Amino acid sequence: MMAEMSERTTGWTFVGVQALLLVGLLVIPWPTHVTNPGWLDVAASVCFWAGVALAIAAGFVLGRSLTATPVPLEHATLRTSGPYRWVRHPIYTGVVLI
Repeated sequence: MMAEMSERTTGWTFVGVQALLLVGLLVIPWPTHVTNPGWLDVAASVCFWAGVALAIAAGFVLGRSLTATPVPLEHATLRTSGPYRWVRHPIYTGVVLI
């Protein structure tokens, strides 16, 4: 029981740190005088939307087993279909692409 509580605490700590880092990305002042080449804007858009699609698809595959922490729920089963066929953590992969 104590090991499970420790895992959950560690999991929520990771989620909290991740949230702070993502908020940090939103509040960092980005330079406005820099212009990107058009191909880079297209590549960034493709990566962003591919990440969104991958994260949403992976969430649907998990269904009721989806949790905010990296610690699986007691009733959860290992998924090996959908994006989990190719990637161990497709939601995290989607977030990295975003």
